Amino acid sequence: MPTPADSRGQVEAANFASVINFPSQVQNCSASGSNCVLQLDGSTSILTGSTGDHPLVLNFLTQTQQLPLAEEFQSRLDHPTYQSHDRLIVWRDKAIVAHLMASHQTAWFAGERLPIVSFCDFESLPEFDPNGYDRQLLATAESIATQGGAVVAFMRTRRVDWFEQQGWTQFRNQGHTRANTLAVLSHIEANEQSQQRRRRGPRLEVTSWRHFQLDAIRDLYDSLASDMWGVLQRSEPHWQWLTNRKAHDQILTVCETRKSPRPSSEPTRDPSSDQGSSAGPDFQASKTVAYAVVRDSCIVELLVLPGYEAARTMLLKRACQDAIDRDHHFVALHTSPDDPLHEFLVTAGGQWIADATTPAGAWMAKLLSPTKWVEKLYSFLHQRARAYGIERPVQIDFQGCALSGNEPQSEPKHALPSQRFILTRRSARLEPTSEMAVQALPADWQAVQELLLLNHRPTVELQASISTELLSVLNALFPNQLFWRSPFESIKL
Repeated sequence: MPTPADSRGQVEAANFASVINFPSQVQNCSASGSNCVLQLDGSTSILTGSTGDHPLVLNFLTQTQQLPLAEEFQSRLDHPTYQSHDRLIVWRDKAIVAHLMASHQTAWFAGERLPIVSFCDFESLPEFDPNGYDRQLLATAESIATQGGAVVAFMRTRRVDWFEQQGWTQFRNQGHTRANTLAVLSHIEANEQSQQRRRRGPRLEVTSWRHFQLDAIRDLYDSLASDMWGVLQRSEPHWQWLTNRKAHDQILTVCETRKSPRPSSEPTRDPSSDQGSSAGPDFQASKTVAYAVVRDSCIVELLVLPGYEAARTMLLKRACQDAIDRDHHFVALHTSPDDPLHEFLVTAGGQWIADATTPAGAWMAKLLSPTKWVEKLYSFLHQRARAYGIERPVQIDFQGCALSGNEPQSEPKHALPSQRFILTRRSARLEPTSEMAVQALPADWQAVQELLLLNHRPTVELQASISTELLSVLNALFPNQLFWRSPFESIKL
């Protein structure tokens, strides 16, 4: 009997021909079975995955990535949202020649929750690059994700130039900081000595986490993630999967402890409870105010509640001490780019390392549904307009931009209508237009996408081509936001 997941995959395959922009003669999948998504040629097809494909997929990924992946692969199969039909495979003569995995998730964007898709394990055999199977596989995955409701797609890759040709945008200011552990500890001790005469803050203590603290860590994450840009929403099963797969070495927590009078009628608590010891007339109540996830000598996630900034340095100090105990000479910080600890490590002699120069590659994104993206960001845009006193309605025309981006640069793009951004007191929308306002912004779709993703960089040409008034409106409504995706999600076993 087919499972609900298999049925969903068959529906996606059946409805796919009405979504993707490929000639109708290559959409005949009758010869390849119900899980065929797209027939590329007589012996090559794109099919959705199944549980029976797992051994062959593992062998293919091990061959292309040149890594032992057995444990990692099994761990990903145990993810609470995993569905085998979210895997797309290019088969040629009963052999895998390309592969892509899609994960449907929800992410926070400045207080708004949006459905997204993250692509990973996008691999193809180099001997088939001239056939363009990788491009057609990516376009197929984008179209299915759009049909499934995803608004934006994310991918981490070393093929930055190739993805830009497919209409993707690279996120800026992505990277991590690396510094010598002894140098960092010396810098911390020097700062502590200079601050000894200052007023003491709350009583904080660093400890290794225990499982009963997971709810507190989850609440702390939720309270901070909602205001960040691109951070994933994590359900309780997601947290259980992250902590149980043991890809990390330890989770450090910072708790604020304070003495509170105990009512005489309250029974004595167990010393292992999350409220601490209850011996004597007073007991110590604790509150988790920060945590850090550590793998080897890498801090892959670190979040601190406002008002407890001292906890950052405490966690960094403990991580450096543990790294030295394990004979690691350097510590790496993979937190959000706006984390003040990055500057602290650089001051201690550390170095900022851009993601694009690492084996994992750079984070990139593509708007799958620009109109829905603008609609969903209405609250954010409305708040920005009110804060900067911008009168509404606001109308901005992007002259000559096209919403398509799947064609390679060697092929001409089809001319599409220009786009008009409209912000009123009740809605925000992006719609095609054939009319041009007096204040039109000449830009291609790549530049418009960077602007809408709040990932743009002002250029001299842009500033010279528009008025000062329009430029101030753009800067107010579309401020640069720092994207961050925690490496905790993608650590390999």
